[in-house]
Amino acid sequence: MYFPEITFARAIACVGVVMLHAGLAIFESSKSISIIISEIFRFSTPLYVAISGFLLSQSKIDNVNFGCFIGRKARFLLSPFLLWGIIYLWQNAVFNYTLTLDTALDTAFFMVLLGQTKGHLYFVPLIIQLYIIYYFIKRFNILNSINSMYLGIFLTFVWYLLFNQLTSITGDARLFFPSMIFAFAIGYYLGDNIAIFKKPKPILLFGASFIAVCGLICLISGSLMSQTIIPTWHVFSLVYGGSMIFLILFACSKFKKAPVIINKISRYSFSIYLSHYFCLDILNLLIPNTLFVGFRYIVLVLGTLFLSYVIGFLGNLLPYGYYLVGRSAKTLLKSTIKPPASVGRFRQVGRVKA
Repeated sequence: MYFPEITFARAIACVGVVMLHAGLAIFESSKSISIIISEIFRFSTPLYVAISGFLLSQSKIDNVNFGCFIGRKARFLLSPFLLWGIIYLWQNAVFNYTLTLDTALDTAFFMVLLGQTKGHLYFVPLIIQLYIIYYFIKRFNILNSINSMYLGIFLTFVWYLLFNQLTSITGDARLFFPSMIFAFAIGYYLGDNIAIFKKPKPILLFGASFIAVCGLICLISGSLMSQTIIPTWHVFSLVYGGSMIFLILFACSKFKKAPVIINKISRYSFSIYLSHYFCLDILNLLIPNTLFVGFRYIVLVLGTLFLSYVIGFLGNLLPYGYYLVGRSAKTLLKSTIKPPASVGRFRQVGRVKA
């Protein structure tokens, strides 16, 4: 099933990730600006996770065994993830010298496998963990959508309380357990109760907006005081990210037509997500430092989006190329996107772009 709001939301998440990482690169010498940009676009990866939960709420797995379910998910995730992990490993060794020959044999395999060769790659092992948890919860009818929300909140805050202890054991606790289960639960709940964001009550819309603003203020002020970006598992990140997921889906549901650029970015969002940091690092070396910093930032964002889109587009033209750059997503044709006929728990079906 395909939903026009998901096409929009996926594009927003993709652009948000690029803008966040471009801000870290361009405003490295201006810590305050870098922090503000990072915290504003903090919702981007949680939105990706919520979209996965949303789409899974529309799936049926009653008669699907675990091997088929997780195999189908992993088939299109693991091979491009591992390839780009190796590419970023090479990039680190050549440009940043963060991996030496002495440590390569001991650490390279685990760095690639756990997505540690570049900061954003943790998304793939994290989302696979969420798929595994979802399967067993759904397959054995342990929870309905409302209870999944409660479980997501409970596990997230338990995770928050235990984080410091688990970090000392695992080295990177977010890979030990899905720290974004809260975002996944929100996405699943909203997908199972579409009317909540299609036609929200005014008090809910106001409350989500107020909470998002307060959460963002707390994130920015806390990060500026410590001069360190607050981690994604922090309580303020959960509050801000959760509110933004609801507000973005609400806003996206109001559009009746998807512009071509939105469809293109959404269609190749996974390829863009995987490759954008490589393109960003290369472009950051090529763009002259003499340019005004704000203009450099805009050029870097647009250039990164374009180059990573080209990688995804050309890769998907090759036979089995999606195993290298990530499979393109199917999106609705803009001419087939229509306003919902009713509210409540329903599914909107349209022609699919090949």
